[in-house]
Amino acid sequence: VVISLTVLPLSKALVTVISLYIGTKVMDYVIEGLNTKKAMTIISSKPEEVAKAIDEQVGRGLTILNGHGYYSREEKDVLYVVVAKTQVT
Repeated sequence: VVISLTVLPLSKALVTVISLYIGTKVMDYVIEGLNTKKAMTIISSKPEEVAKAIDEQVGRGLTILNGHGYYSREEKDVLYVVVAKTQVT
């Protein structure tokens, strides 16, 4: 859009930005619906520390599942947490 300012007037560039924003929101709605939650699966070598950070900083509960790798046969805890779309970062 910025590069198009060399060819298009500012008003058309602003309409383009608004159209892109609306198009992105419509695509999100079509793909995800009204559900704004995201399920995350976290595999870590330090599951207790990660779980504590999610509980204290994000304020979400989580489930710890037992798992093991197919190739390595190594036992690991798998964290499963559902967060709001805005909390993913």
